[in-house]
Amino acid sequence: MAACSATVAVAAHGAAGGRPPSGAGLMLLLATAATVGAISAAHRTATAPRLRLLGFLGLGQFFGHVALSVGGAHAHADAAVPTAPMLTAHVLATVLCAALILLSEQLCRVLDSVLRHAGTAAVAALDRGGLGSPSYRFALTAEVLASGTGNRGPPAVPLAA
Repeated sequence: MAACSATVAVAAHGAAGGRPPSGAGLMLLLATAATVGAISAAHRTATAPRLRLLGFLGLGQFFGHVALSVGGAHAHADAAVPTAPMLTAHVLATVLCAALILLSEQLCRVLDSVLRHAGTAAVAALDRGGLGSPSYRFALTAEVLASGTGNRGPPAVPLAA
């Protein structure tokens, strides 16, 4: 949450005409992003996770904008009042980041399901006696086992008397 919040705040800020963060502005941005991330981790609930995610990302964008404004990364004179393009960029960044996080969570659930199914199938195959013999090997039948003269190995070295 913290990394997404800081990264998207800088991207949205830059897309709307703000300058890249430097020095104190960057440190303030990282501190606010870490704080918002810690608060969001402490307030995990099962009710309305999408709304909670959107709210914390919006909070991160707000504090990210404030941190970047205080740090001197603003191109316009009045840093306290965001311009319409700046506000639009931060809102779009919040919604896009929330959508990407939700899609990645869904992808993780699908991959988890596939890997669990593959693991269950492999264990079941091993329980049945293995995965079968490879096609380049032949089955050991009685004729093959009876055709030899015994154990094969290197010739015996005669012992010196």
